[in-house]
Amino acid sequence: MSESSEKWGKEMRRVVERTATRMSREIDRMVTDLPEGAAPIMALELMVRELVQLQPDFMKRIMDHDFREAYEAAVAEQPATAQRSD
Repeated sequence: MSESSEKWGKEMRRVVERTATRMSREIDRMVTDLPEGAAPIMALELMVRELVQLQPDFMKRIMDHDFREAYEAAVAEQPATAQRSD
């Protein structure tokens, strides 16, 4: 791997990790901000609907089978104690 592609890969990983952290925090905040008695899963479903409107191309790709495989691989790599059951 060349030095420039290695640098590009590190920068890409940094950007992706930062974005994932922000998204995770915002999901946690959304759940915390819900009215008492509201179902977090319903809020998540509504959020997906909103994202389809805001990011239709990305949402279509997220729902594609390739991303499901990436999800399954990431879950398999996590230690059992680190998996969230939300």
